[in-house]
Amino acid sequence: MTSSLRRTLPGHLWVRRDAAVVVDDRTAAEPDIVVVDAETDEVVLAVEVVPADGEADSEADSEAGGGAGAADATQAYATAGIAHFWRVEQDPVTDRPMVYVHERDAATGAYALTGVHREELAVPVPYRITVDLTGIDHL
Repeated sequence: MTSSLRRTLPGHLWVRRDAAVVVDDRTAAEPDIVVVDAETDEVVLAVEVVPADGEADSEADSEAGGGAGAADATQAYATAGIAHFWRVEQDPVTDRPMVYVHERDAATGAYALTGVHREELAVPVPYRITVDLTGIDHL
C-alpha cells in the first residue's frame, strides 16, 4: 500500500509509516500509513491495516496508558480532523486486501463510508489514486 501511494503522490505530499497523529492534549493515534501535506504538516489521509485476526494493529493511546480498539482509533482520526481514512482488511472470500474508504463530513465531524474496494482502489480524493489490490498475487 505504501509503495502504491508513493507512485501516485503529488510533489507537495509525503507518505509516512507509523507516524503519530495528535488528537488532543492527552491522546495520540498511530495509523499504519499517513499522507501528509509537506507544506502544512496536515495529515490528509490515515490508513489502518487490520490483521486477519480482526484486531487493529495500531491503537489510540492515551497518556494514562489505556488503549482503544479500531473503532476508537477511527474516531480519533475524525476528531483530529483528518479528512480521509481507509481501513484495509483481508477479504474473507479472496484472501486479498479490501479497502473501506471513508470521508469526513465537515458539518458533523464524523466519517461516512464512500466505498468498499476489492480488486482495484480508484479514488479522486485526497488526490487521484489507483491501486491494484490483486497485486498481492504477484509477490
